[in-house]
Order: sequence, then C-alpha cells, then structure tokens
Amino acid sequence: MKKFIALFVLLSLASCGASDSCFKSTGAVTSKAVDVSQTPFTKISVFTGIALVVKEGPDYEITIRSGENIIDDVEVKIDNGMLTLKDDSGCNLMRSYGQTKVFVTAPNIEEIYSNTEKDITSDGVLHYPILRLFSMDFFGGVGTGDFHVEVDNGQLVIESNHVAGFYVTGHTNQMLLNFYDGIGRFEGENLLADEIKVFHRGSNDMIVHPVQTLSGNMYSTGNIICKSQPATVDVIEHWSGRVIFDN
Repeated sequence: MKKFIALFVLLSLASCGASDSCFKSTGAVTSKAVDVSQTPFTKISVFTGIALVVKEGPDYEITIRSGENIIDDVEVKIDNGMLTLKDDSGCNLMRSYGQTKVFVTAPNIEEIYSNTEKDITSDGVLHYPILRLFSMDFFGGVGTGDFHVEVDNGQLVIESNHVAGFYVTGHTNQMLLNFYDGIGRFEGENLLADEIKVFHRGSNDMIVHPVQTLSGNMYSTGNIICKSQPATVDVIEHWSGRVIFDN
C-alpha cells in the first residue's frame, strides 16, 4: 500500500509538471486591473476556470479577481480585436479550481465565445447593437457554463451545440436562435423579441416571447414554448418537437 501511495504521488507530481504549481494554495482573494485602454476589442473568448462579467461602458477596462497566489497566472491577450482569457495556474492539488472571475467593461462587444464551465453574466443592460453568444465544442474547448444576460439591442444571435443554458431578459428587435445539437436550454420568457428565427435540433426546450414573428425549423425532440401569440408563426416541425403556446 505504501508503495502504491508513493507511486500515486509521483505520478501526480509528474502530471503537474512542477511541484510548486501543484502545492500552491489559492491565497486570499484579491483584484488586479489590466490596462487595455489603448487596445480596443469587440470579441471575447473565455476558457476553463474563469467566470466572466461583461459591462457596457465608455472605456475598455479589465479587472481580474482571484487568489493572490494565482492571479498572475491569468492570461489576458488581445489579438486582432479578440480578447482571450485563460487560467494558466495549472496543477491544483492543494486548491479548488475555477476561483477566478474577470470583469470586462467595453463600449461595444459583438461576440462572446464560451469555453468555460463557469457562468458568463452581464452587469446591467447591454445595448450593443449586435451581440452574438457562442457555446460550441469546436472553438478550442467546450463551454458548459450558462449565460445570464440582459439586453436592449438590435440583434441577438445565440449558437449552441452542447449543454449550456441561456437565460436572457430585456428586448431585442431580432433574435437568431440556433441550437445545432445537445441538451442546452434557452430561457427567454422575459426577453421580448420583435422577430425570432429558430433552428432547433437540440433535445431541450426553448422558451421564447416573440412580439410579431416566430419562424424557423425544428429537427429533434426539443420543444419551443411560446409565451405570446405573435401575428405570424411559420415554424416547420420536422420531427417530434412541437411549438407549444403557453400564454
């Protein structure tokens, strides 16, 4: 048994790559500002272990909140208008993983890519004219964390093929809602969308509140639960999923 335990410890250390990283505790929670005022970006990609909070504001600001021993391991990179957030703290035998939250303020964000198991939330209403939210398994990771956002904008685009939930409130002129696969769920009872176009090949439900138009195609078992009675409904039910009016 002692030999087995010793072997297990050695293998664990080897997998970490560095013993200091393995045994480093998180430390007291602290914050660090990152100066990005001269480097504009309109897209965000967030990776494993990081929760993201997005706020609309006139200037570009980033604040990292994490443990004092690992906060410097959070990578913030901007390239071709894309802000990438990664936790490079590595091996975590002595601490809980995913203690990092990044707060981003920007005048306009067009796309957010989730490759994290942590939630992505908005701080206040986002008026970004066109906002696209992605939780797909081919953008460098698998985003299983949920989105919790409030919008008031021209167009909202949501694309998912995995398990993430989208909890959206507010108003948008047009929403493109595309679930290509998976058990992800859309909760939009309190999102008034003048026009909604759907592509639904997932197995979970979409809850929507169209004001004028609901159109699109359904190819799987997931239902579309409609919380209103729009003037135009043109949804083709190719499989067992149904449009259910619950208003």
